[in-house]
Amino acid sequence: RFTIDRFIAAQERHLRDATQGLERRSAEVRAAVEDFADMVTGARLAFTPLRVTDAALDGLRSHYARHLYRAILGCTKASLRALQERVKPRATGGVLAAAAARAHEPLFDLSVEQVAHSVALAPSLEEVQMALNRCCRALIAASRAIPDWAPDSLPGPEGAAPTIFRRLAADKELSVMVFRLAGSLEASSRSVHRLLAAFDEFAWLTAENREARFAAFLAARPSLDAHEAELRRYADLDAEIARVAPSHVVGAVRLDTAPVKQALRAEVARWSGQYASHLHAMARAALHPT
Repeated sequence: RFTIDRFIAAQERHLRDATQGLERRSAEVRAAVEDFADMVTGARLAFTPLRVTDAALDGLRSHYARHLYRAILGCTKASLRALQERVKPRATGGVLAAAAARAHEPLFDLSVEQVAHSVALAPSLEEVQMALNRCCRALIAASRAIPDWAPDSLPGPEGAAPTIFRRLAADKELSVMVFRLAGSLEASSRSVHRLLAAFDEFAWLTAENREARFAAFLAARPSLDAHEAELRRYADLDAEIARVAPSHVVGAVRLDTAPVKQALRAEVARWSGQYASHLHAMARAALHPT
């Protein structure tokens, strides 16, 4: 699994290596086509004065340039499909779902953390989606380094040498795939927000005034049994928090609940501590009356 920075760095590093390989292959194919064109134009035909025309040679170049473009387009779409497969939510339950979960480990680790009186993800789902979008842009932009040597190719901005990028950017199916990936975490976000909402029942631990509530408790002149009941209540609450699963997997992300569990249990300890301290004081007073 990745942090966002590691994911982006790994994708960009892989794209650089793959693009350099494609540049070399493109140059090799182009050199082979030109070598073949030189052989054809340099050959003397014994029984005819006909010669290969420039239009026919351009047709040859266009043929191989078109196949090269289609190969790069196919690789780009396959990469986007693979990324989309990794980030889409998985079905739960059943043998097939379990096998699919093992085959597609989540890409990102997100921490569920206590923030003021609520919980939040670090990093956020929005940051994860931005990382996926950046990966898609980098994947398509990598084609800017691969020349488009078809005779009918158009020059780039300000007369720059033409590249495959212009053709890829004009492909409608590719545009649809990028658009879908741009919202790929929307379905997962609903499940994530439901999981986060489960911690709302513990919000009072930080939202309420602990000292004021304890003072109101003491104002009622509570008995030892009342103290013990409060302590049992907080012990049950601590056990309930401890039973929360340590992690949840939703599509491309794994939610680590350890930080929020630790923070909530610390709050429970602070709440129960004041009751325990007062109970001990009452017990000492009962044992050693003045």
